[in-house]
Amino acid sequence: ELKSKNPALRGGDDQATTQILKTSAPDQVLAYLRKNGNDEVLVILNLSDAQHLKVQILDETIKGKFKSIFSGLTTDFDTKPTIEMYKWEHIVFEK
Repeated sequence: ELKSKNPALRGGDDQATTQILKTSAPDQVLAYLRKNGNDEVLVILNLSDAQHLKVQILDETIKGKFKSIFSGLTTDFDTKPTIEMYKWEHIVFEK
């Protein structure tokens, strides 16, 4: 549903961009931002078996409040929050 309604996830759209983000755990976490105009989708993937990994997005590109599509909770990335992840967990945020 998110892919069909959010322009940031449109494949083949020249306006949609993907940016790999800098994190505090680059050897364990892949984070990227898909953006198309004002629409943004932030994906954070724990690619390790670390049970309680704490990670921060260090890239200045991420600003403002994003809502988790799974939990519905809002996170303000202006405060550089620490995100706790379980092993192999993925989190998807929408702005």
